Amino acid sequence: MFVSGIVLALTTTQAGITASENAADSTVNAASTAGTTSTAAAPSATTKKPKPTTGAEPDNVPAIPAAAPTETVTSAVLVPESGTNSGSRRSGDARSNPAERERSNALRKAQDYLAYSGFSKSGLYEQLLYEQYPAEATQYAVDNVGADWNAEALEKAHSYLDFTAFSDADLYDQLIYEGFTPDQAGYAIANL
Repeated sequence: MFVSGIVLALTTTQAGITASENAADSTVNAASTAGTTSTAAAPSATTKKPKPTTGAEPDNVPAIPAAAPTETVTSAVLVPESGTNSGSRRSGDARSNPAERERSNALRKAQDYLAYSGFSKSGLYEQLLYEQYPAEATQYAVDNVGADWNAEALEKAHSYLDFTAFSDADLYDQLIYEGFTPDQAGYAIANL
């Protein structure tokens, strides 16, 4: 679901430390108010801090390194408003027509079942009714699923034989019981 008028933004900042006398304090203050973090590089042993006017500090105190470059990257994503026509809905689309939606969903479920196991046309019809699809949507699904019912009978025969041993006659009877036609059951037995 889209939320109206939301802009999502991501900002990344890298800040350095300046070389002035009060650089550490000002950078920490700037980082804390901006919500960023600052990292100071280790001081160099060969650089010297400028002499103070009071003369109280020695000459060999390391100075704070020069400021690191600052980089800011901002990305934004505009999320479309709810209810706008984004082109995904068309007039007559399955989502707008309950009967068409039921047919579409029954067809998808039929495809899922056939991908999982071998079904006869009547067995698939009964399974979809069991799933509470309307009879009209169920009939549409089994008529339009594009199944090769002979191949489905053969797949079902193989699944039975993977489970236990069957004589050809007993396997034929089992396939008929599952709703395959005599021709489909005969095809399966002949092609084992």
